[in-house]
Amino acid sequence: MKKQERNSAGSLKTKACSPKLKPLPPFSPKRRRTSLKRALMQWRPSLAAILAQARSNDANLA
Repeated sequence: MKKQERNSAGSLKTKACSPKLKPLPPFSPKRRRTSLKRALMQWRPSLAAILAQARSNDANLA
């Protein structure tokens, strides 16, 4: 029970802090560029894993 209480408190803290982390305007090109780079860096490994899984599935079916 104590662990669950800690987790809920931590999530509340992150929600409270998230609006403060937006000093740049939403249409800033610099921010858009960095967010795109971050998205690519996050998706690249997962895409590679998905492709590898698909290849292994094809090999198993054939």
